[in-house]
Amino acid sequence: MKIQLRHDVLTGLMLAALLFFNLFDSVTTAIYVSRGDAREINPLMDVLIQFSPTVFLLLKNSYGVVVAVITWTNRTRPAVVPVASAVTLAYAVNFGYQLGWIVLVWGW
Repeated sequence: MKIQLRHDVLTGLMLAALLFFNLFDSVTTAIYVSRGDAREINPLMDVLIQFSPTVFLLLKNSYGVVVAVITWTNRTRPAVVPVASAVTLAYAVNFGYQLGWIVLVWGW
């Protein structure tokens, strides 16, 4: 029971980090694109952000919530948490990259 509780706590923390990184990524992307400093490389998301930054933010963050809920409800399946961990790691790397952009572009 204690092992499962620890697994659930760690999975919950990982999913919270994933949601934070997704939110940070979407907001900074919307800011960079609106300023002309960057372009969205995902073609579907590029169409959405050009159509409406608000729609882009809502859909991108809704997608993150759906992924987190599906991951949480399937957390006992063997491959689910490792895959979600890899995605969270990728977002963490992206987070560091975007922080670097903030320092370089905005001079913070």
